[in-house]
Amino acid sequence: YDLSADLQSDLSHTEMLRRILERATAPVRDSSAILLLERSGTLVPFSWFNTQAPGEFSSITGLTGRVVREQHAIVLNDPVRIRAVAGLESSWADAASVALAPITTPQRGLFGIIALWSRHPESSFNSHLVRLLEALGQQAALIVESDRLGRTLRESERLKQEIQIGSLI
Repeated sequence: YDLSADLQSDLSHTEMLRRILERATAPVRDSSAILLLERSGTLVPFSWFNTQAPGEFSSITGLTGRVVREQHAIVLNDPVRIRAVAGLESSWADAASVALAPITTPQRGLFGIIALWSRHPESSFNSHLVRLLEALGQQAALIVESDRLGRTLRESERLKQEIQIGSLI
């Protein structure tokens, strides 16, 4: 995935994030992905691919809570072990394999989580897939931060113009 080309294009941040999640699902049959961003102790779905719009996720219970606590990736390739997780998120209740990786930045610490799951009974996730998720998660963080900084800059410019207009009155 060529993030630098997309950042210089006219693609919306929403479309760029969708492309990242599409890239995450490419190596795995019958898979879905979601990008969760940390907001005041809750993990909020920011982008998703090949799944319905989910609700918020807990940063305390289930697999997402475990990733938040341990600050490292989790891979489960056994449906029985997946369903045995206390407080398991409903998105993964029928998954055959699931992988979650934390997204961290030096400025914010935990930024969010990128998750991938497959319902295909022969799917199996490994360390290579986790590294891909971690890299794609960092790219997603860059896109989200770029969008936030762009909005902040536009708001600053708008306020500057209003002050200039006000000083002329």
